Amino acid sequence: MKLLRQVLIIFTAFILLMTTVLTVTDAPTADAASGFQTKEIEIPNAGFEEEVIDSVIPGWTPLWKPYEDAYYEVTTDRAYSGKSSVRFRDTSTTRGAIIQSALLPVKPGTEYTASAMMYLEEPTVAATLLLRFYDENNKQVGADALFHYRSPKNEWFKGEVKGIAPENAKYASVFASLSNFFTAVAYYDDFKLTYEQQDMSLSLLAPASTTKDKPVTVNISVNDAVNLYAADLSLTYDTKALKVTEVKLDPEFEDGQEAFLTWKDQNGKLRIIASQLKNHSLNGNKTIANITFQVLNQTGNTTLTIQRDSILAPINAQVDQDLVLLPSDVKARITIMDSEEDLNRDGVVNLVDLLLIGKNVDKKPDGAIQHYDLNGDGIIDITDVGLVALKVMKN
Repeated sequence: MKLLRQVLIIFTAFILLMTTVLTVTDAPTADAASGFQTKEIEIPNAGFEEEVIDSVIPGWTPLWKPYEDAYYEVTTDRAYSGKSSVRFRDTSTTRGAIIQSALLPVKPGTEYTASAMMYLEEPTVAATLLLRFYDENNKQVGADALFHYRSPKNEWFKGEVKGIAPENAKYASVFASLSNFFTAVAYYDDFKLTYEQQDMSLSLLAPASTTKDKPVTVNISVNDAVNLYAADLSLTYDTKALKVTEVKLDPEFEDGQEAFLTWKDQNGKLRIIASQLKNHSLNGNKTIANITFQVLNQTGNTTLTIQRDSILAPINAQVDQDLVLLPSDVKARITIMDSEEDLNRDGVVNLVDLLLIGKNVDKKPDGAIQHYDLNGDGIIDITDVGLVALKVMKN
């Protein structure tokens, strides 16, 4: 009874003395490293180096038969790279010449850039570069993306046009063309079709704080995965603050399929290799692994780092250039405290902590106050207040 009376006295005192509410952020901390990468869709015979047989250019198709005064031909007279390019010659303002590449797979909603190295001779009115999209039935969808180039002249330059694939787009094709309305002598070489794709990246999720001598779980996740098959992860941590006790695959990485994980911990560097099996791969945002640490007896801030030499491998990777590397380290910080009752994380349990919990009685423990539920019963109540008050009494 004497102890309870002391608790009530302290509780009443802080209510009378404190008139403001102090807020503390204690949400899990997460860090991520990501970037964008230019992806190229292969265009068959993009540089016109393959042998022409019976006037047919491999990988390219004319939209109509060439005329005597408006035609194209593969030539070795001039080339940006390799030995050959395709030359267009048009002396008519009523006829034109045009060829298109093979149909190339695209994704709806993605912006694509069609480019070619071009060379215009004097006299030149205009030469055209064009990008067009098609649906699954090879019917054009959306408007053409095109540009009529008039300069520079007598030098190689990069021409390009951009277009966003419509919702029902399945393919795209790039064109070299001289319009019916223009005359020109123009060379085209080294066609490309590219798009920007956000790289797969990693994030590290850890609780913002914990107490000594308790287990804590940290999650490593992949973001924007595209056909992810395997991951080789390096995580460093302070061995004076933490000790690895378990590493396991997350169900999201397993994705209902059989998957594999192995790990090795050596002097504060944890290496994890996780892989899908057979022909299964992952897309989107997925948690890869869950790491359980035993918190040791050291207080203060400790940092965990996913090293930038960690590697993500898509299922179609065949050479090192197909692997995804992090642009920078990924970090997360955990504050290790002596006591759970230190609600504002200032290193001491006093009337301020009692004020904080008292003001939140009967509230649901989430967000910045999730750690106020000291006994873990799902609500902040007088029991939690009592636990803080008892800790104050001991200090």
